[in-house]
Amino acid sequence: AASDLSSLIAALPAGLAMPKTVFMKGDLVKIIKGDLQNIEAMVETVREDGKVMVRPKVEGFDEAVDFDGEELRKLFNIGDRVSVISGPYIGESGIVLQVSDNDQCIFISDTTKQEVKSFGRDMSIAAAPQTGVEVLGEHQLHDLVLLDQFTAGVIISIQRDAARVLTSASTPEQADVRVVRGVDIQRKLASRNVLTTDAANNQVRAGDFVTYALAINPKTPIISKQPGGEVSHVWRGQLFISSRDAISSESGGFVCVRANRCKLRGAKTNSLADAARAAAGGGGYTPSRSLQSPGQAYQGRAREQMGYAPSSPGQFAAQTAAFSPTAAHGVAGGMRPPPP
Repeated sequence: AASDLSSLIAALPAGLAMPKTVFMKGDLVKIIKGDLQNIEAMVETVREDGKVMVRPKVEGFDEAVDFDGEELRKLFNIGDRVSVISGPYIGESGIVLQVSDNDQCIFISDTTKQEVKSFGRDMSIAAAPQTGVEVLGEHQLHDLVLLDQFTAGVIISIQRDAARVLTSASTPEQADVRVVRGVDIQRKLASRNVLTTDAANNQVRAGDFVTYALAINPKTPIISKQPGGEVSHVWRGQLFISSRDAISSESGGFVCVRANRCKLRGAKTNSLADAARAAAGGGGYTPSRSLQSPGQAYQGRAREQMGYAPSSPGQFAAQTAAFSPTAAHGVAGGMRPPPP
């Protein structure tokens, strides 16, 4: 049960000191006491006297501050690769599946392939192994997969028996990344020929280039150019875009955004307007003038023969009679001159 570790703590003899947290450079921590309580920070170094030097994540503040170990708590995120550096599971490593508020984490062991519960204080961020793994069962890196009837996602990384998936619950401002095992994936989704429409009603499919709008948020980093990228997958009106402008470093270079927040930038297919013209037989050609009625067309041909426009309907009737095939050629076959 999730309370197993808490039960062990409660069973410790009175007066027995709790194990100390081992901090290492690069650990993400939360300050739990003092004026900076609840602020996240990054461990810079651990001094010989036991003081931990951290750099708080506060805008406009770029100094390291020393804390006692008891004033800090390690933080981990789902998908982090960790190794156990103390405690009963020392030497184990794997990918974090679940994080709780009571300093407990569950990760998949690289060696036993089983879920392991450990205190966060006993773990540290581990370097990702260079396995070169790009396949998880029948699924490959960057495949679009179905997790449940309401959720799909693109595989952004694979580590042995688990994969990190950027899901359709994501937005450009907030990535939703989940760690899943092969059995958690229902099936691979085909999206190559799936179409949707952008904010301007242009057709969009995989392979097109689009730009997308970011929600107005004071905390969103300012990007000097409009963000965009290549559409990798289309699913239920949402685009999974390979983008260098992805805000979250956890998203593997992808963003998920609704198509109606996007605009086509360079497409491999025509817009709806071009498609309509092509279906009408124009092949993309736009007529320079509107279609005429049969009477208008006849009048137009008569004007071309005359070389000038009649001044009144009566004059037009007289002139067209003079220029009719029978009237235009007399007995001698000569052309009558225009009336004065």
